[in-house]
Parts: sequence; C-alpha cells; structure tokens
Amino acid sequence: MSDFLDDNFIDVLLNETCALEDEKKVEQVEVTNVVNLRDYFERKVNEVEYLNLHHYLTDNEIQFVTLALMPETNCYRMTLADQTFDFPKNWSVFEQLEKVTYFQNEEDQDYLNDVFSELVGYSYQLAFINENNKSEMIFVPAADIHKCHEWFLAYTKKKDESKIAA
Repeated sequence: MSDFLDDNFIDVLLNETCALEDEKKVEQVEVTNVVNLRDYFERKVNEVEYLNLHHYLTDNEIQFVTLALMPETNCYRMTLADQTFDFPKNWSVFEQLEKVTYFQNEEDQDYLNDVFSELVGYSYQLAFINENNKSEMIFVPAADIHKCHEWFLAYTKKKDESKIAA
C-alpha cells in the first residue's frame, strides 16, 4: 500500500513540475552553472546565505585584503593598490585580530579610513574577520554596513558553533 502512495505522490509531483514548466514556457537551455546541492542544503540548514567569506565579498563587490602576519617583524602586512603597508601586531585595532573572530572599526581612532579612502575609492567602514589563523581587512561600503554586519555576525557565529561542536 505504501508503494502505491509513494508512486502516486511522485506522479503528482512530476505532473505539477511539468505543468509549471509548460506555464513558464521554458526553453531548453544548456546548464552552465550547476548547483551544488550539498552547499545549497548546508546554507539552508545553517541559515547563512554564503558558506565562504570570499564568495560573499566577491559577489557583493566588497573590497578586502588579506593581512599576513610577518613573524620576523611581528607586523601585519597588506598590499593595496600596489602599495605595501605594515602594521605592528600590538597597535590599534590590529591587537584584537588574534582575540576575536569578527569586529568592526566603528570609532576609527587611528584614522585608518582616511588613510585608505583614496586607494579604495568609496566611503566605507573597516571590518576584520579572523578565521583559520588568516585575517581579512574588509572595506564595507557605508551604504551596506548594516546588511554586511548582520551577515558577518551570522557567518562567524556558525563558524564558532562548528568549532565548538568539533
């Protein structure tokens, strides 16, 4: 009996799918962008739009730079617009990088926004994400700061939860 119900259920689903396809008059198009179902369901379960920080930043056209810790100088090094900058690990916001996963530089006491504004080319607020011993300085557009902040919080919360569970 259950096989009969399963078959009927599948028939109903197929009929509805075909009816929707006919309504939309969808033409046969070669699929060039295959959806990874594992990523899709993982995003749905985790309630995070993107599972990868770089994908999120790239898709939203948000500039970022990787901060490399230089052990010989104990400074974070970054390259932006063909210029290299070194920041002491114990100076300003950079001393927080190893302590937290995500934070925003809202107060900008050291005028970092002014320093990089010409190089970035838009009004922004700095945010920092540290994961897997890799730090990113993110130039979040001022208009998108609240949306990005919410995403960063959800993303880092899920990452922290997965670390605790492991």
